[in-house]
Amino acid sequence: MTTLVQPVEGAVAPPSASGGDPRRDVHRCGDGEYLQIDLGAPGARDRTFDVVGLAREELAPAGAGRDPGGAPDDGERLREALADVLRTRSRDEWVDRFGAADIPAAPCSAPGEVLDHPQVRALGMTTELRDPFLGAIQTASPPIRLDGSPARVRGPALLRGMPRNPEAALRHTGWLTAEEVAASERPQLGAMHGAGDAAPCVPSRAPASGDATEEPTGAPLDGLRVLDLGTSTSGPYAAMLLAELGADVIEIETSDGDARRTEALPLSALHRRKRGLGLDLEREAAADVVRRLVGTADVLVHDLGPGGAERLGLGWDQLSPERPGLIHFHVTGYGAVGPMASVPGGDPIHQALCGMTVAHGGEGRSPEPVAGAPLDGLNALLTAAGVLMALRHRDRTGEGQHGECAQLAAGLFASSEIYRTPAGPTDAGRLDTARLRLGDGASIERAADGWLYVCRPDDATRERFASLVDEVGGGELSSAGWLARLREADIPAAPVRTTFDGTLLSDSLLATYGRSVEVWDPGLGRVRQPGGFLRFSGADLPDARGAPAPGEHTREILQELGLTEATAKLLGVRVVVEPGGET
Repeated sequence: MTTLVQPVEGAVAPPSASGGDPRRDVHRCGDGEYLQIDLGAPGARDRTFDVVGLAREELAPAGAGRDPGGAPDDGERLREALADVLRTRSRDEWVDRFGAADIPAAPCSAPGEVLDHPQVRALGMTTELRDPFLGAIQTASPPIRLDGSPARVRGPALLRGMPRNPEAALRHTGWLTAEEVAASERPQLGAMHGAGDAAPCVPSRAPASGDATEEPTGAPLDGLRVLDLGTSTSGPYAAMLLAELGADVIEIETSDGDARRTEALPLSALHRRKRGLGLDLEREAAADVVRRLVGTADVLVHDLGPGGAERLGLGWDQLSPERPGLIHFHVTGYGAVGPMASVPGGDPIHQALCGMTVAHGGEGRSPEPVAGAPLDGLNALLTAAGVLMALRHRDRTGEGQHGECAQLAAGLFASSEIYRTPAGPTDAGRLDTARLRLGDGASIERAADGWLYVCRPDDATRERFASLVDEVGGGELSSAGWLARLREADIPAAPVRTTFDGTLLSDSLLATYGRSVEVWDPGLGRVRQPGGFLRFSGADLPDARGAPAPGEHTREILQELGLTEATAKLLGVRVVVEPGGET
């Protein structure tokens, strides 16, 4: 089994990385450094024309509509024009200019550089540790910030056979201390793990005697009410994950509706199983509705900009006196404080800052963001986990609290295998020039009829893989044939799908385990989406349900709040809206 493309010696990076979506291009600037911009934010493309001095009419012929990136030809014209202009200034100059115009942009940093970023330092997103073998290191802090029960890093990672306090053990057993190790030649970490499969010496926590566990009677979050004021991706997605576990999630949209209403598929995927309340939060008369709603809620999740929640009377300090048990969670880009708190971010922007774009681009090639929005999903998962942690804290203490998860922190978390020593950041590895191999541990390999991803996490697996390749010799096998042989040899592998299409969601294995769901979407009909990510014995998860229409459940929710008599009046003055009303 051989790769289709071999690494090219002396490959030269092109001046710009032209991806499939011109809104997320990486460009090479005048100083040779790379810049990631994201023109997908509302109004960002319009402002870009002013920043770079391009004339819209030259790039968008008559009849092409407002978006010059909408049609392939128009998108390529915009890409080429931007590439020419961006080569006239340095990367840092463009970062400042785009930032001043509220356009998401960031330098494509090398892996590990973000640990020294001023915003990372301002938020305390890194931790200094004294590792018994590496000496002083700097690593990413826990990504979830909870004011009432903050996380703390107890110490460096433990190796097999180590006691819980490695520093103390080293001092009292005659081993070298961290200072002595740092002053001498560093031993190879791989040799310290030893052989065998002995479990780490950290014991698992046994349940206390007398603990009683009731038989689950429904979904894990049944009875929990969550208010979703998200307008982007991570916040609404986090709330949807809670809804799929049984929480009653009320999505609050303004009278104009969610900005993503123009993107049918993302909207449907982000708001599944929620109820929709159309509420004009800018209107003074909405305050009573909000107060009553918060009084029934356990959790409020929002992604409003700095001061946005406070301006609407929905800040933690404003709500907690009347609802002390409320979990108030803020999903941010760069964090709520620090020099970049108000700077716009986005998935590709934080990929670039955290070194993911450079690592994914490959050796000797220009940086390239990972397709899709991996940090949006990760930030949503971390946010949902943070909410559950805060709820556990409330179970113990009765106290609610404010929490935050920044997408910058999610990017650090995604690359947390990288740490910094006095000599600089560690090298976690990056793709080769052909972008088919990640060191000796993983690669994309060609079969007779397709591609396979093969993982070789340790020396034993690598030896089995080499023996299997020698055994097959020059003969060609199909993907299915290789997959069978690899699985027989206990080598992790999977077919590489060339497109994300219906074949994935209709996969029999996914269907068997309920990892995809069918829902009815009012604009799309019946659609299949990824879902059913968690399963619980003895607990019935709720059936999948499509995203609500704007304000679909407004009347129902108002009646639950005891506002039955006021419903007609509130609808009449458009403090609240429901389907069929003017927008």
